[in-house]
Amino acid sequence: FTENHAICNGETYLWHGTTYDTSGTYTATYSTDQGCDSVYTLNLTVNPEYTFIENHAICNGETYLWHGTTYDTSGTYTATYSTAQGCDSVYTLHLTVNFLPSVFIGNDTLIFDNETLLLDAGSDFANYLWHDGSTTQTYLVNGNLLGIGVFNFSVEVTNFNSCKNRDTITVEIEEHNGVEELSKIHIKLYPNPANEQVFVELKNIESYSIELYSSEGKMIKNCQFEYQDLNTLKIDIRQYPSGIYHLRFKNRLNIETKSFIINR
Repeated sequence: FTENHAICNGETYLWHGTTYDTSGTYTATYSTDQGCDSVYTLNLTVNPEYTFIENHAICNGETYLWHGTTYDTSGTYTATYSTAQGCDSVYTLHLTVNFLPSVFIGNDTLIFDNETLLLDAGSDFANYLWHDGSTTQTYLVNGNLLGIGVFNFSVEVTNFNSCKNRDTITVEIEEHNGVEELSKIHIKLYPNPANEQVFVELKNIESYSIELYSSEGKMIKNCQFEYQDLNTLKIDIRQYPSGIYHLRFKNRLNIETKSFIINR
């Protein structure tokens, strides 16, 4: 008697009281009442199961198409198929979603045509690409070379996971006429760090505005003021969470930014 059987790798086959898990030919012999042999033969085939493992990484905001399904979250995913012999082929995807880099080159500002402004994209990146194709960490805005006008400067940074992000700043350049600039007038901000309120003293400043920005560059408060010899302003910050904030002071001559910390 000859039998042909197939199993999948990892399975076993019980035949005539013995368990088999390896391809091969096996026999079992018995004697009849008449003393003649009865020979049983097993031809066993162990078909393989296939396992495929893939590792991929994308950046936040991207998607990855794998076996007909789109993924955008870090995790381990599997897809299982059956071979013609009925054994499994298991595909495994280890997907990593990397964060985008955070880059900030400053709030929109104003300089005079006899000044320069150094834009710094930060030191934690693998590559830099400015609007003009330059690839350094910093970029120098030269008011004398550019002349009077409004200019946009942008940088795209790439982190060490090959993820990219960008930031843009608008710089207005005005003619310097010898009038004292805002940066040379006394601006005092206290306490720093602050908890519930922050005080700002400004002396001998004409009409001006104050804008409050979060660390992400989002404006969350804007106030307009008329000229006074000495202003002491109290700004309520109880509704804002802990973090770094920026106060931007602006008059018709210039813009200056002061930073403070809310710490609770």
